[in-house]
Amino acid sequence: MNHPCPHAHIDQDGDTVCGIVPIPCITYDCERWAYKKENDMEKIDRKFHFVATNPCKGDVYTEENAIIFCAKDAALVPTLETYYHECKALGCRKEHLESIDLLIERVRRFQAIGKDKKHFHVPDTDTDCEIDRCIGGKGL
Repeated sequence: MNHPCPHAHIDQDGDTVCGIVPIPCITYDCERWAYKKENDMEKIDRKFHFVATNPCKGDVYTEENAIIFCAKDAALVPTLETYYHECKALGCRKEHLESIDLLIERVRRFQAIGKDKKHFHVPDTDTDCEIDRCIGGKGL
């Protein structure tokens, strides 16, 4: 019987393991890490379904090539600050760095409106549906 993960191999203990991620390679874990046929696109963002368009360039983004962070996410400002520093280290143009600075300020203003769940929220993946989708890949 073929193992569902194309990266599977037998380790020195005789266990089937994955050659990509440090986890036992059983059917659930292979589905969890979304090993699919070569022509299938893996969904990068499993929590949200969306279509976004760059109004200047016309590029279209979905959960297959982009991710969404909510402005209310309490971890977003530190995440964006880290992104800023990584972009700076990569030599991104000053206009890109300035746009990140302005984004950080907009998020801070949004979160400052109130500490209610609509404006400031500790990130979560806690409903059965979210857990099944984000971790198990169910419904993708």
